[in-house]
Amino acid sequence: MAIYNLAISIEKLDFQKESNQGMAMIKEKIEDLVGLGKQGSLSLKLNGLLSNRNEGEISQMQIYHQKELDYYKLQLQQVQEQFQQLQVENKQFKTELEQQSQSQLDQTKEELQQYKKELQASHEEAQQYQNQQQKTQQILEDFTIQLQKAETLFQKYKNQLDITQTELKQSQAQLQETESVLEQSQAQSQSQLHQTQGELEQSQSQLHQTQGELAQSQSQLHQTQGELAQSPQGELAQSQSQLHQTQGELAQSQSQLHQTQGELAQYSEHLGQTEKIIEQYQSQLEQIKAELQQSQSLLYQKGWELECSRFQQHQTQDRLAKEKFKIDKVKAEFHQTQAELEQLKAKLSLTQVELVRTQFQQQYITIEPQLENAVQYKLLVWDAWYAYHNGDLKKMQQCLQESLKFTPLSRTESLLKWLESFCQFSAEKGQPFDTYALTNSQEWKRLILPQRVIASKG
Repeated sequence: MAIYNLAISIEKLDFQKESNQGMAMIKEKIEDLVGLGKQGSLSLKLNGLLSNRNEGEISQMQIYHQKELDYYKLQLQQVQEQFQQLQVENKQFKTELEQQSQSQLDQTKEELQQYKKELQASHEEAQQYQNQQQKTQQILEDFTIQLQKAETLFQKYKNQLDITQTELKQSQAQLQETESVLEQSQAQSQSQLHQTQGELEQSQSQLHQTQGELAQSQSQLHQTQGELAQSPQGELAQSQSQLHQTQGELAQSQSQLHQTQGELAQYSEHLGQTEKIIEQYQSQLEQIKAELQQSQSLLYQKGWELECSRFQQHQTQDRLAKEKFKIDKVKAEFHQTQAELEQLKAKLSLTQVELVRTQFQQQYITIEPQLENAVQYKLLVWDAWYAYHNGDLKKMQQCLQESLKFTPLSRTESLLKWLESFCQFSAEKGQPFDTYALTNSQEWKRLILPQRVIASKG
């Protein structure tokens, strides 16, 4: 009856089910059936040994068991045929699954290549933006240096202009003072000149008068001498007296004439000195006028240079504003490109995660189709390592905690297994792995904590 019940249970199995557990159960039932078949043959042998008491009953029993065995052999053959058919269907299912997984893998690889190309293009654009930003920054620094030089030159010209204006004001004050002094000197000299000329004319008039009187006196003298020669002695004495008087007046007139000539010579010398002083003042005035014109020319030149510097400064400021606007625009584009690059990196990371998960699924479904829990465990451990690689230790803790549901290992064994897996994944990706830092993190300690609590309770 046990063999019959086993056959009934085998018939009730759904051979169209495509799960790996059904196949395993079929294999176990077949092995049990073969074992029971052997037990049936053994029971027949035992029955044969005990058939000495009742051969009729034993013959009937043998016939019955022989029919039952033939029936079960037929059922076993049918089960084997159904099992072979199920194996064929399972192979077809595996083939379809491999083709679908390979198609998805190829599609994911193509998307990954496209993302890599876009990422490379974004890197190149970012590099171009950085180079352009560096060039613009250099131009901005050059403009700033030129602006500082222009401001320094402007301040220098402004100081020189202030000094020149001060000197010009001083020169103008000196010029006004000199002109005032010159005008006073000219007025005084003109007054003295007119006075001297008046005195000179008066002296010349007196000189002419004296000369006339002298000529008259000489004429009277000659006349007196002639009359003296003709006149008697009394008249001669009178004439001599008049002659002496006339000679005295003549000597006095000559003395006045010499005095007037001396004063005239003194006035002439004073007039020459005055003219020399006037010429010196005029020469100084011309020199001051020339210096004033030179200062005004220098002032005009400095003012022109100052205006040019201001114009250049305004131009530089305008160009600087334009370059700053360009820099701000480039910075905005660069930040936008960086944001797009981060989005592409995020998409690429997700694509890589899906790719690795697909590879894991394909690998373990192809090699070990019955180990679904093991596949889920390995995927969670890989997700935990990827979260650790990106610095998300909280997600790493969640994935590792979740992986404990899909492994028969203890927590202590799982901790060691996690470290081995992390080390392996890091080595495959060429990334450094710091075991000390990981095991000393709070998230890792939280994973160890339940084990410590259990140990303390025990």
